[in-house]
This record gives sequence, structure tokens and C-alpha cells, in this order.
Amino acid sequence: MESSVATAGNSERFVIINRTKYSDLINPRTGYPATGVNSVSVFYKSAERCDALTTAIMNMGRDQGLALVNQLDGTEVIMVDADNKLVKSSGILLDEMR
Repeated sequence: MESSVATAGNSERFVIINRTKYSDLINPRTGYPATGVNSVSVFYKSAERCDALTTAIMNMGRDQGLALVNQLDGTEVIMVDADNKLVKSSGILLDEMR
């Protein structure tokens, strides 16, 4: 069985201005850096889908991104939101997610 994972985040390429962290990923709807999610890891058979979804979820935000993934068969996500809280899709079976 094929399986892929892709991760996107703001931990390596960012700038801090007035104590606010700005990612290098630009939200095309606003023209400003994406906010609300620090890291996204997507799991699926296709590396291309994983890569595309990581970028999309970084721009969509935690709640909309999670809702999207929960509608896509065979696709799962683990993310860290802006408050450093771990969030997972319904198919991720981890007992100690905090």
C-alpha cells in the first residue's frame, strides 16, 4: 500500500515584527502572511495531494482545513494551531493528543 506525508509550517522561514510572527506563506485572498496554523502534516496515498493540501490548510486555517480533510476519504491531518494546540482529523487514532 502506498502512503505519503507532507508537512508545511512557519518554524523555519518567518519574520517577527512588533512581537508578531509572520510566515513566508502568503494567503492569496488577503495578500498577507497566512495565520492561525503553525504546522500541518497531511497523510494520503499521493504526495501531490499531500503537498497541495498542506499549503491550502495553512491558508484556510485550523477549522476550515480540518473540515475539508474530514470530507476527503483516505486523507488525514495533524496540525499545530497558532496556540500550539495539537489538532487531528477523525481518522488519526492517537490516545494522548493534547
